[in-house]
Amino acid sequence: MFSRDLDFDRRFQLVNQLWRGFDRAFQELEPRGAAGPELTDDGERFVYSADLPGVSLEDVEVKLAGDVLTIAVKAAPPKLEGWSVHRRERQVVSSTRSWVLPVKVDAAATTARLTDGVLTVTVPKSPEEKPRTITVQAS
Repeated sequence: MFSRDLDFDRRFQLVNQLWRGFDRAFQELEPRGAAGPELTDDGERFVYSADLPGVSLEDVEVKLAGDVLTIAVKAAPPKLEGWSVHRRERQVVSSTRSWVLPVKVDAAATTARLTDGVLTVTVPKSPEEKPRTITVQAS
């Protein structure tokens, strides 16, 4: 019985190491110093925001298909004409993330804005999904 517990502990440690390896691999894909994306719900709308320093409008794609919001970003280092590169640590980074929104949304009223390196996507809820106050009447 004691050896079975040791085997379980070893397997658990191996799985733990595997997950830590996945975490490290995905952290390397994230831009350093940038905050992770955030999806909030204020009752009227969902607001997605993410820091995308150095990313241009042409490098961002926002899609809303039904209740799935997808953000795709492809950032490449700037091309310097007339210069030679001796060392390059910037990489072409592409990332795609999707979120299934829990309620119906108004796709026609959805907006996306990239201002000062911050992407903000506002997805209003459809009118039937918005919270409403019901007046209680005396009988």
